[in-house]
Amino acid sequence: MSLKLKIRWVLILLVIFIVTTFTFFSYREERALALEDIDALLVTAASTYRFIVGEGFHDKLPPREQADLKKMHTLSVSLSRYAKEAGVPYVYAFALRDGKPVYVLRYRMKKCSKRQPSITSSRMKPITTA
Repeated sequence: MSLKLKIRWVLILLVIFIVTTFTFFSYREERALALEDIDALLVTAASTYRFIVGEGFHDKLPPREQADLKKMHTLSVSLSRYAKEAGVPYVYAFALRDGKPVYVLRYRMKKCSKRQPSITSSRMKPITTA
């Protein structure tokens, strides 16, 4: 093997190493930035929820049979508007009742081509775990 060929192979391997290293670190950095953006969106959604329903909402929540359905629907509509504006596909709240988590309000966007949201309000429905 001539010296030119050896140098060529060393350069090829060096380029492959540099490209691989650059790709790896770029991917890691972009992934971290994407996760930061997602975290910020989720924290904002969680913080804003408190302002939509009001302070102490879960503490004053009556049993399902005594719930003010008109008020709950109004809150669901407010949540859906917020979720659409924020670009959050799913917003929900739950509270503990008798040591069990139960849904209070939730909004989720239906999976469809037009991305039309649907409001699903399941007041005080127990969460089932698999």
